[in-house]
Order: sequence, then C-alpha cells, then structure tokens
Amino acid sequence: MEYLIAHCRKLIESRLGWGNSSLWTSEDFEILSEKIFEKTQVRLSVTTLKRIWGKVKYESSPNVATLNALAQFVGYDNWRQFRQKGGIPVTPPEVTANEGSFNSDRVIGPKKSKKKNGLLLIAPVGVIALVIASFFMMGKEEKKPETPEKKELPKPLFESKKTSDDLPNSVIFHYDVAQYESDNVYIQQNWDPERREKVDEKGNYHTSIYYYPGYFGARLIVDGEVKAIDNVFIKSLGWKAMVDKSPVPVYLHPDEIKGKGWMGISSKVFREKSGAAVFNETWATFHNVREFEGMNGTDFVFEASLRNASTVEESVCRNVIIYLLATESAVIIPLSDKGCVSNLGLLTGNRWIDGKTEDLSAFGCDFSQWQTLNVSRTGDKFEVLLNGTSVLTENQSGSIGDIIGIRFAFEGAGQVTEVRLGNANGTVYEEKF
Repeated sequence: MEYLIAHCRKLIESRLGWGNSSLWTSEDFEILSEKIFEKTQVRLSVTTLKRIWGKVKYESSPNVATLNALAQFVGYDNWRQFRQKGGIPVTPPEVTANEGSFNSDRVIGPKKSKKKNGLLLIAPVGVIALVIASFFMMGKEEKKPETPEKKELPKPLFESKKTSDDLPNSVIFHYDVAQYESDNVYIQQNWDPERREKVDEKGNYHTSIYYYPGYFGARLIVDGEVKAIDNVFIKSLGWKAMVDKSPVPVYLHPDEIKGKGWMGISSKVFREKSGAAVFNETWATFHNVREFEGMNGTDFVFEASLRNASTVEESVCRNVIIYLLATESAVIIPLSDKGCVSNLGLLTGNRWIDGKTEDLSAFGCDFSQWQTLNVSRTGDKFEVLLNGTSVLTENQSGSIGDIIGIRFAFEGAGQVTEVRLGNANGTVYEEKF
C-alpha cells in the first residue's frame, strides 16, 4: 500500500508541475483539493492531503473513497484499476544503508533504468524477486541526461479585506499578476465558476460583493489555472434569513422569521417575498456563520428539529437541506418527501453520495411530523440519525476543519424549533426558538 500511495503521489506531482512537494504550503494543498474536486466531485480536505504527503502524522491507511479520488485524478476509474493497471511500482523504494524501513517521501522505482511494463500480478514470488533483482543490476546502465526542471514562478500577490462586519459585504482584493504576462486573468469569489469576473492584468485591485455569509476560498485564476487562494470569512451576526434570488437575494426582517416556538418562514411570507405561488426550486435559507469555539470537524455532535411546512401543491418534493460549514469542507444532509429521494445528494465531508446511484431512501420524510436530525463525528466514525434511527454510518479520515457555520435551506416554507452543536466536552451552542 505504501508503495502504491507513494507512486500515486509522484504521478500527481508530475501532473501539477509545482516542484518539490516538500516545499508545498497549505495554500498549495488547498488548490490541490479544489483541482481534485473539480475532476472527481470528491472533496478531500487539506488535512487528508497533508497526511497523504506526510506533512501530518497519521497511523492508519487512507480510506477507499480517498484512494479512489487520487486514482481518478491521475486518470484511472478507481484505486483498484490503478493498482491493477498502472500503480504497481517496478522496484521497491530506495533504502539507505542506515535505514531498513520504507520512507514514503522517497522516489519509487529505478533512477537509472526505464520502467518495464507487463509484470504479472500472478507470477510466483521467486520470479518477482528475480525481476526486482535484475533492476538493481541495471544501475550500471548509462544515465540519460535529465531534462532541466521548468523554472517555477514565485507565488502571486493575492489578499483581501472586508469593508463591513454585516451583510451584504464588499471585499477588496489586492493582486499582482505582472509576472505571468497574460491578459486571461480572473478572480472567482468561491468554488462556483459562475462567480468568476475578469480583471485587469495590469491592475492591482478588484472588488466583489458577497450577499451570503460563509467561508469562501476566493481564487486568482490565470490562463485557466488557479494560482492562489485567499479565504474570505463573511459572518452573519446571528441568524440571517433570505429568500434566494439571482443575482441578489431578498433579506428577511427578524420579525418575519419568528413564529410561536419556531424560526422559519410561512407560506404567506414566502409568497410575498418570492412572488411565486408555487415554490418548486425556490429556496429560503437561514444562516448562522461565526466562530464556534472549540468545534473541530473530527469531534462534533449536531442536532436539530425541523420540517418543511409547505403543502405538496406548493412544493412537490418539499426539500430541506442542512449544512454544517467548516474551514476545509462541509457536511450537507438532504431531506425530502419519500417519493423524491432520487434527486438527493449528500456530502459527508469528504465523500459525495448521489441519490441517482446509491440508496438514500432513508432520508425520505413525512413532513406532517417534526423531523429530528442528529449528525456526529467521533474519531473516525461519521453517523447520521433521523428520528433516532441510524440512516448512515461510515468510517472517515481527515477533518473538515473548524466548524464555522450552520445553514438551513427550505424549498418553500420551513421551520426549525431547536438546534444544538457540541462535542465531547459539552454543548458549545444551543438555541430553542
């Protein structure tokens, strides 16, 4: 396994062309995380990638979802195919005279001989040993001249500052891309390519308006490549509610979201704000984005009691989406009427689960009753409970980072009666409406 992972790392490094990985920064791993997500739709956290590259100590092996994403990034269908067709190294990694153990940072394979294809996986052990030994004998072959490495340009200037502590919030980006000599320069507000704006390659400042709170990885893009990421943390100052409209949402007054024992939005208010009598694919969102002290993505318990309050005539599927926002990824839990689970998609933090290809029927609800949702991560165990019944359990490595936000999204009318966020040390945030 260590041989294969190290070989996969080298393939990724070669594809990226970023130079020696020992010099990579956290920003480099953030960019790599985005590149992997763009190609595979699997979100690997910065912490997970740092563990793969030996930057963070971790005793156990990566899980299958992580390995599959890495293999897909270098062109294979999954880790199994990588292992069977392209990932087997021809020789063991180098071992120095003073070290008998494998060092995952070392280069795999012979430095002075060409890699041979067609090593049979079913060959007897003695034959494999003979083949391996023959490669060590090839060390005397004439060494081919090395191709000089392409000179790496220094990282471009890319930083931001907010103009307000409230919403909406204009953010001023300070950048310098003169070194690239390109007129194909963009600043992208977050992961969404639709939030991309062309900027003056000879300029130094660009401003963007953020209408929603969150933790956004703004990107500086030159010639289609992400060259830098700057994190923009837009807080909400308590609960902020809005009806989503493009390009500008409709903000709701606190009095409009306060009910008898619940926070939410009624069908009446939703019709007034959205201008629609039918709410399909029209959303109201409720955000509480700020620091939650001590809340780390490897140890948390989140609980909420909620429901979609629309009628079937107003919203056919009556979808609800619950988000736990974090600095490196997010947890996204969807709920819907039982007949609409095919349309659901769920993010565990580092794995996307599609209702088109996996069974998410347990996330179908009877919204005539309140739904109690519990999401937790303890060590490597990630679990989702709905009304006291476990509906998803899986092992998970890495972390989504620090939890910095809670978001509820209702397709039409919806209500929340209580919410709690805590960890092994107790409750960090709790509110009953």
